[in-house]
Amino acid sequence: MSRARRLASAGPTGFDGAPLWLRWRATISKLLRYGAVSVVCTVLSVSALAALVWAAAIPVAWANLAVVTVMILPSFILSKRWVWPHRGNRHRAAELIPFAVASVLAVTMSTVGVHLVGGWTSGWARSSRTAVVVLTDLGIFGWFSSCSTTRSCFVARAGPRDGW
Repeated sequence: MSRARRLASAGPTGFDGAPLWLRWRATISKLLRYGAVSVVCTVLSVSALAALVWAAAIPVAWANLAVVTVMILPSFILSKRWVWPHRGNRHRAAELIPFAVASVLAVTMSTVGVHLVGGWTSGWARSSRTAVVVLTDLGIFGWFSSCSTTRSCFVARAGPRDGW
């Protein structure tokens, strides 16, 4: 039996003729890769932030700004190479600029939140203060990432050249 005939007999299909189970498998695989990239970047940034806050080396807002800014490029590279591989002729700047803008917005919101919480917890024990600052940072980034998606940075949009 040919591959086309096997796929056609594999069950319900989507608009493109691909079996739905195959499309779901690809989607779940991509979500798992996206989650893995998020976990790696989150663990690295939270560990660095916790170390800087614990050591009281610099004010919490500056620590957060430094850590998150440094993590923009590794996050972009991991997402680009592993989750949203390059397809078509989209220019890298068209992908990096929206990603960087979203990251700057997230850094700004996170830094303001961490600064406010850092001031509020300045008299607390070092471990409690570190925990609250890190949880605030995680909460703000979690909220922001649920409101936006990096997929829009890496997926080419249809335009006049694409026949639309």
